[in-house]
Amino acid sequence: MIHEGDCLNVLRSLDSASVDSIVTDPPYGLGDTSPRNVEACLRSWLDGDQHEARGAGFMGRAWDAWVPGPQVWRECLRVLKPGGHLLAFAGSRTVDLMGIALRLAGFDVRDTLQWLYGSGFPKSLDVSKAIDAAAGAEREVIARRPHSPAAVACPMRTAPTAEYVYSAPATDAARQWSGWGTALKPAAEPILLCRKPLDGTVAANVLEHGAGGLNVDGCRVSASAGDVAEMTGRSGASTPNAVWGAGIGHDAVWLPDGGGRWPPNTILTHSPHCPGDHNGAGCVDGCAVGVLGAQSGESSGALTADDGRRNRGASMFIDGRRDANNTHADTGTAARFFPSFRYIAKAARGEREAGVTAGEKTSAEVTGRAPGSAGLANPASSVGILPRRNSHPTVKPIDVMRWLVRLVTPPGGLVLDPFCGSGTTGIAASLEGFRFIGVEREPEYADIARQRIAWWSEHGERGAQAWAAKVAREEADARTGQMDMFG
Repeated sequence: MIHEGDCLNVLRSLDSASVDSIVTDPPYGLGDTSPRNVEACLRSWLDGDQHEARGAGFMGRAWDAWVPGPQVWRECLRVLKPGGHLLAFAGSRTVDLMGIALRLAGFDVRDTLQWLYGSGFPKSLDVSKAIDAAAGAEREVIARRPHSPAAVACPMRTAPTAEYVYSAPATDAARQWSGWGTALKPAAEPILLCRKPLDGTVAANVLEHGAGGLNVDGCRVSASAGDVAEMTGRSGASTPNAVWGAGIGHDAVWLPDGGGRWPPNTILTHSPHCPGDHNGAGCVDGCAVGVLGAQSGESSGALTADDGRRNRGASMFIDGRRDANNTHADTGTAARFFPSFRYIAKAARGEREAGVTAGEKTSAEVTGRAPGSAGLANPASSVGILPRRNSHPTVKPIDVMRWLVRLVTPPGGLVLDPFCGSGTTGIAASLEGFRFIGVEREPEYADIARQRIAWWSEHGERGAQAWAAKVAREEADARTGQMDMFG
């Protein structure tokens, strides 16, 4: 169910302790984050008032000017069952403000997950060029390098954007600051994991309210039977190893269809069109999985001969105690310890637009940028090639959201997303067998969310297969320049 309207008003209409989990991608608040404005915000929050946002956030959106304040999160706390968990994406620049708002609302911040990917585009100012521009100095062109063949080949590109121009500093000051910029390449998004205070102990809370725990077994990092056979020296379904088993302890059982490593607080995402595996072998340059694998190199845990199970030099700890059984003997890079999804930082076009009947919008209309502007024309940013029906600018991959809702929602539970955008959380909840309530202020996005959720609810896994086929076609098109920044 999608409620259209301001989330604070809609939340106030919901019953207390009526939802099992909250999974949401709220505004990151990328407006005026100057120290003076942050101080004013904190004073307002501590006085129990809402902060009046200044400026605009991502792509000039007014709704992204500031993070949701404690008033919104207090209503989320009220409707959530005792012990229920909340997962909220946040911006790397404003995750501190998001965390403070959640804490002031009464949530217990339990952890911060990191979603790593390799396809972000650095939005950095060249300090040397800025100095020359301020001085009115003309820089000498020293080289011209074509952009990637995929970007240059697109018929929607114009000739001036087909190459990158390298220039030499013209002034002494510019030469001194050559090679300096103002931003890093984005490759991670934090996800705050919070919990409503328990009603008594964890055991009592779970039995009374059906909330309070994390679905560890449902979110384990998958492992092959070959890994386990190598680790244990035997085949079959049973080995008392806490990393691979169904829980912490020496009597744990490895389940071939549901076992794997304990879920970590880091999620890896392959880069676009990356053919690499879960160890990072064969990954394209810059892929988060491949970078981690290259930095760690391969390692393996040797087995002792005492019982075919214990590792030498065990260094992992359970409840503060060193436990030799809590290790493994498979071989691979450090990337194998983390869940990795073959999806890109921006959801692929086939996934994003399945079921959407809205008319197409140009990239200029979606981003709010002027037609022909540098942001749309520069092929290095992969912006501005294809029109799109789903005009929401920050669509998350469905499989990442499925993993998250599965982590914090009990079987048959009710998931709430107070900032549901174009409905990806609702799609994930439907595919996982959960009920869903979404709230969206913008009528355009609310309509898109309803259409997407209805389509995925009807097609289910068959829809996922159809999506995979569309992605394959899009990747083939991308090699000839037919992809945009959101695919």
